[in-house]
Amino acid sequence: MSPDGAIAFEGVWKRFRRFQHDGPRTAAHRLLGRSHRGDWWWVLRDIAFEVAPGDSLAIIGRNGSGKSTLVKLAAGHLFPYAGSIRVGGSIAAIVEMTAGTIGDLSGRENVRLIGNLIGRTGREVDAALTDIVDFAGLGHAIDRPYKFYSSGMKARLAFAATTAWQPDVLIIDEVLAVGDAEFGEAAERRIRDMRLAGSTLLFVSHDLTAVRSLCPEAILLQGGSITARGDTESVITAYEGDLSVRLRYHTDTGLDIGGMEVTPIAVPPTSQQVSVEVHLQSDRRRAVRMSLGLARSGQLLLRSRHGIDLPPGASTTRCVFDPLALFAGSYWLWLGIDDADGQVVVPWQRARPITLPGVTASDEPGPPPRPVPVLTEAAWSTVTGDT
Repeated sequence: MSPDGAIAFEGVWKRFRRFQHDGPRTAAHRLLGRSHRGDWWWVLRDIAFEVAPGDSLAIIGRNGSGKSTLVKLAAGHLFPYAGSIRVGGSIAAIVEMTAGTIGDLSGRENVRLIGNLIGRTGREVDAALTDIVDFAGLGHAIDRPYKFYSSGMKARLAFAATTAWQPDVLIIDEVLAVGDAEFGEAAERRIRDMRLAGSTLLFVSHDLTAVRSLCPEAILLQGGSITARGDTESVITAYEGDLSVRLRYHTDTGLDIGGMEVTPIAVPPTSQQVSVEVHLQSDRRRAVRMSLGLARSGQLLLRSRHGIDLPPGASTTRCVFDPLALFAGSYWLWLGIDDADGQVVVPWQRARPITLPGVTASDEPGPPPRPVPVLTEAAWSTVTGDT
């Protein structure tokens, strides 16, 4: 038996069945009790790591790399196909916002359900209820039906109820990405306090600033396998390098993306300048409209669009955003390309992370910077050939 707070994965494999697209024949088969199943694919491959009691470990990687499956296995929500998992002591896990809730019940009643699921008595839940409601900031909404809550309200309620008591192991999957900045800061403070009090933390997030702040060590998942483990900064560097290499987009229209380079430039005292270079390959001369945007915690902060006359062959399009009043931290760059007729060539998508230097929200001198407009000015240019 593992000591309280210890986590150990040994040779863990997990697979899911790949179901084929439903059609009339598939639906008929299901009505007759015959499923139309596809083949299996491995979500996690030979996962092995340990976390000592009181330590914290971040799990980072691209979407679909197996992060959520890993933490669900740690929480006991799933079982491995092969290998062993040992987690010692009490567990508080936030891996699915709506887990253990019923939409027709009120928020108050769902707090009791969540408390019972993590092993708390009705008396313990009632004693903590006022603090849970206050932390979640729900006020009178605590007595509304849960099904009418926004995603942010559900996240606040799940986090407040699950972390109302000190666990031996705290498992969190992306909860800080949902909700407003104030809640994110309060949640991060509570996680840090639990760590100081001795809880072990297993943390999944695309917010690399939060990862750096909460976890001194990290592992990188790629295609269901651990490809890097070590101090957080070195693993993040490997992750960002992988994203830069993997940013390739092939279309059937003859326009391909060959890569992207992003350079943050601090502009004293509080502004940032962001330079983006996109390497393109076109089979002919064509007119396109490229859109670039910057987002944080799922919210698009700014976006710039520009019409480009692309030459045939290789070219590089550069966009330098005007100085921006942005706090230091982790952001995501978004990219999309349409043709002259407005048809999508490259869908609007998250392209790669970027870390901006500068001041943080806690040490910003004077009033906060002005809100960033959604549409912003930028200097665009396109040159022929790779640069």
